[in-house]
Amino acid sequence: MIDLGQPKKADVAAAQRGTAPRPSGPCIAATSEVRQVFRRELGKPRHQPRLTNVITRYYISWMKQRIEPLPESDADASFRALAKALAALDRVEDVAAFLRDLCTPAELEAMADRWRVVPMLLQGVPYREIHERTLVSVTTIGRVARTLEHGAGGYAAAVKRQHPRLAQSH
Repeated sequence: MIDLGQPKKADVAAAQRGTAPRPSGPCIAATSEVRQVFRRELGKPRHQPRLTNVITRYYISWMKQRIEPLPESDADASFRALAKALAALDRVEDVAAFLRDLCTPAELEAMADRWRVVPMLLQGVPYREIHERTLVSVTTIGRVARTLEHGAGGYAAAVKRQHPRLAQSH
């Protein structure tokens, strides 16, 4: 995690008023040029939601956004290429390294949390008890349960290989 330090009182006050000085430098200049292209292409400035967190408002001004979404065939081809890359890796260490390179720590934590609750759901452990054991939100547990029942079958295929006894009982 990057430590941005404590903002100066004057900077916080300026951010609250909406008069904070804009950061400068080569990266910011490039970002300004990108914004101009977006505005020219879209015809008007992008609506930005009102941020209540002063630090967020001060340090984050523009999120990554595609001008146009990828065509569905391109998105599907990219997804299949990713699945092939994962399937091509034989060793657990290689898959772990690939996932660490590919995902943010938060994404890895979210995926690990989902996978951690699968065996408990298959054993019939109540959602609240799963939450108490794992600290995974009840909402996430419910989503995993729905995906187990109505998903594409990915959890079932993985469970069959990793937890064969649980796969037979479900």
